[in-house]
Amino acid sequence: MEKKLFVNTIIAAYNAQAVNPELMFVKQANINAAQEKTVYYTLDNVNFNESQELIKNKPLEFHLKVTDSNLVGTSLAGTNTKDLKLQLYIESDGGKKVEGIGGENTNVVPIDVPVYEAGNKDSLTTDSNGYIYVNSGKVYNFTLNDLPDYENYLKTSAGYKGKVTLYAKISCKYIYYGTEKEAQSVAQINICQRQLFDLD
Repeated sequence: MEKKLFVNTIIAAYNAQAVNPELMFVKQANINAAQEKTVYYTLDNVNFNESQELIKNKPLEFHLKVTDSNLVGTSLAGTNTKDLKLQLYIESDGGKKVEGIGGENTNVVPIDVPVYEAGNKDSLTTDSNGYIYVNSGKVYNFTLNDLPDYENYLKTSAGYKGKVTLYAKISCKYIYYGTEKEAQSVAQINICQRQLFDLD
């Protein structure tokens, strides 16, 4: 029993320290789903003309799994739950650098789309700072419904990009032994062009 107590104490001490929450794009709205790394968009070749290519408006669905193993359970507001804040970004040449996202030359812009907890039809509220508050151990869904609205991010003067990256950033601040702590994590998924070929 003393050995068990010792091991449990060590594990509890390890888990109690401030660690980064985990965020992952997954294939389905299921906590046990596998990781998703790529989704595809398609050009509308049926309505194609020489002056302009069109994006086929097929909604792209995304699923985010949130996990936070921190045992500290007090937010800055003094409530029982840590403040897990979610933000969504898409890669854009006209954007700006955001801490923790991509490399030195990665510029992004925030995107504002409804986010839903899996199994719930009511979208989560976004505060005035663009934060969406989420909970650990859950999967959240969002959809890029009007894909042509994102054409500025998917297209350049030379044509449509083969790949654009979508980022999700989660962060939390809380009081740990009287000191304010912050931990964050970033997940990314590639939006790639699916090439169709004309067959004779």
